[in-house]
Amino acid sequence: MEREVYPKHLYEQIRREIGVDYVRHELRKYLPSIKGEVWKRIDQDIEGWFDEAPFLYPVRDFWNGVHGIMMGFKLYSHLLNFITGENVRWTKEEIELELLNFGTVNSLVKEMVPEGNEVRLAMSGYLKNERLRKSHLEEMQKWYEITEERSTNPIIATQKSIEGKDKLVVYDGNGRTTLAVLKGRGKILAYVGRFVDERRQPENYWLPTSLLMEIVHFVKKAREMGDDNLYGSYVRVLRDMLDRSESGRYEMLNRVVPKGSKFYDEFMGDLDLSRKV
Repeated sequence: MEREVYPKHLYEQIRREIGVDYVRHELRKYLPSIKGEVWKRIDQDIEGWFDEAPFLYPVRDFWNGVHGIMMGFKLYSHLLNFITGENVRWTKEEIELELLNFGTVNSLVKEMVPEGNEVRLAMSGYLKNERLRKSHLEEMQKWYEITEERSTNPIIATQKSIEGKDKLVVYDGNGRTTLAVLKGRGKILAYVGRFVDERRQPENYWLPTSLLMEIVHFVKKAREMGDDNLYGSYVRVLRDMLDRSESGRYEMLNRVVPKGSKFYDEFMGDLDLSRKV
């Protein structure tokens, strides 16, 4: 593996594990016809994406790839911020279901609990209605039988401040959480992200290289059109984004804009990435 050029927390094993497990789970959904032993080889290949894959650039291509699947298929616009945020500490644990809140409430659960997203409400509701619990369990299991086994994959829950109170919200795995409730379980395997400070917002996270490249494309168009106001607006937006991400600044300097052009020199001068953040 090459020398570490990104912030150290982006190399942490637990964060890498979350990214790998997320991709493994999602690919089982998107490739339902693939069954059996072949998944062992696929899973092994995915685990090597971070720094062992021969056709991938270490670290960069891994986090960009995880983002591509998260955003491209699921529109999870901020999950990667939590996974890679320096001020978020991650653990893998068996967590009490009643401590969690649904991020998205399944339509079946809404039939049982029309309002509220606390998992404990669904648990208590189904305890009072065995007929509905069995019916919903049968319906949920049909969805999981379509693919290779994935119902036991860890969910991802993050700490969020909601109406001034800290809560653990299921960001990915609301279906697995619902299934666990329907099976009468008390705990679920989860990756849990908790803030180490009081800001309650991820800081110094991975900014996808593709996102920066897309924005710079429009920056260049604005410069070519001679629209100084639009150009200046883009620069201010990028400054704000890059102030929040060390890895984003590295990518901007070393990958996003080809060096050796007049635009590069002018644009980088205007961004002034060397200024104190």
